[in-house]
Amino acid sequence: MFSLFAWHDTVTGEFIGTTVAPMGKFESSGTNAPNFGFKYGIKDPDGKGFETAYDYKQEKWNFKSFSTEKSKITGKPYVMDLTGIVKAPGYIPMAYWGLESIGFNKQYNQNPETMYGLTYYYTAPEMEMKGSVTLADGVHEIEGVAWFEHQWGNFRNTEQARYFWGYARLDNGDTITWRQYYGNPSGVMAPEKTYDVEAARKAWDDPHPEVNRFAFIPKGQAPQYSFGPSFLFTPIKWWTSPESKVQYPWWGEMKTPKGTFYLSPTFPAQESIGLAGAFIEGALLLRKDSIDGPVVGRGFCELAQLAALGAPATRQLPERNDLSFNGGLKR
Repeated sequence: MFSLFAWHDTVTGEFIGTTVAPMGKFESSGTNAPNFGFKYGIKDPDGKGFETAYDYKQEKWNFKSFSTEKSKITGKPYVMDLTGIVKAPGYIPMAYWGLESIGFNKQYNQNPETMYGLTYYYTAPEMEMKGSVTLADGVHEIEGVAWFEHQWGNFRNTEQARYFWGYARLDNGDTITWRQYYGNPSGVMAPEKTYDVEAARKAWDDPHPEVNRFAFIPKGQAPQYSFGPSFLFTPIKWWTSPESKVQYPWWGEMKTPKGTFYLSPTFPAQESIGLAGAFIEGALLLRKDSIDGPVVGRGFCELAQLAALGAPATRQLPERNDLSFNGGLKR
């Protein structure tokens, strides 16, 4: 189990990305109603790990993640200790009924009986966040409104890790969130020893808007959902990482049921190094009129073109090979 930490200064452009993969014992504890709560975490002897705690009565979450100079990590040492309290509208599903099919799968063998390829997925779009992040240059105090997500399920499959996910908070307090999936032009289904940069670039040209999802959440109110090509992201301009040589569609047009926006990064260099492929966790700007137009919102996204993961060792129940999907029920 690993956690990703990303720190980005939207004024200077500084970006710190650290991957923490503790191998210690998973420890957890909890209490019953009416004071329901829980805590779980992993900590290694060399000082890296994470911990999550939840207090139901206060709707309060505490997130800790840490790595010392002695830790075996990809990135730089840090200590994060943040507390968030959930506000209205509370928790809402990221997709209708709270389930999302993860990844475009041309075999169409996601199995609802075993949850293969499916995930439970919700967000708390308004969370009051306070705490601190300690880096080499000292302690940074954090305070503001956060976007919280929790996703779990039996969803790791070979085609899951090619997508554009994001959320944005508009200047009036409304929020939007989306995901667009992509295919696998290389055709390789097993993990690759050497990451194929050329195939990753081609994959961005193979969107599958038929499985897109989009949600509009008016501030403090219930969400409004849309699916399929009602949301469509089209790249306009690319950024090439000087480190990995991977190309990312960091600028583009976003057609949504709530109008057309244009995506641009605060600064493009927000690549997470150390994963098996191309991955950006990035702060973004939403604009109107063009990729250089006036800013109307700010948010965060993932641009992922990871190599095929192969059949997951953690999935014990099989996919279905006797099912076929053609846009509706087939008997």
